[in-house]
Amino acid sequence: MAKPWNEMPEEVMEHLRGPHVVIVSTLSNDGEINMELLSWVLPMDSKTVRMVINPNFPGGVNLRENGKSSLQLIGENMTVEMRGQSHVVKEQCESVKFAETIIDFVVEEGRVNMFPANYLTGSIPVAPNAGTEGLHEELDELIYAEMKATPMLNA
Repeated sequence: MAKPWNEMPEEVMEHLRGPHVVIVSTLSNDGEINMELLSWVLPMDSKTVRMVINPNFPGGVNLRENGKSSLQLIGENMTVEMRGQSHVVKEQCESVKFAETIIDFVVEEGRVNMFPANYLTGSIPVAPNAGTEGLHEELDELIYAEMKATPMLNA
């Protein structure tokens, strides 16, 4: 995976299918860079990563305004940057009562993003607050089902 690619290798898609945090970087129309941590991500095919983000967060605003974005994946022996364009697929998730938007990120270029002769030994750890595990499981089930059921724009 040393050379740049324009479709996600299977190991990247497999990583995205797991419970991992992804960093999405966006650019506002005023040139301000923003980064958000997302956990609701899902590869739809080798060119498309589906994300769910609050449309009121700075990253959500930027994605809706211009779609300029990149993703950073950090995992076991994996550091990958993907650059591309994002598109709103669904303004409001129907499965939850709070503001969440479904976005498709279309990969234009990906590459290993790590300094030479080093590797990471794990993913970004994340866990729900004590006592909220059941709520998180329920929300994950609802959101992922809606992500999978929502047609892609080019489908």
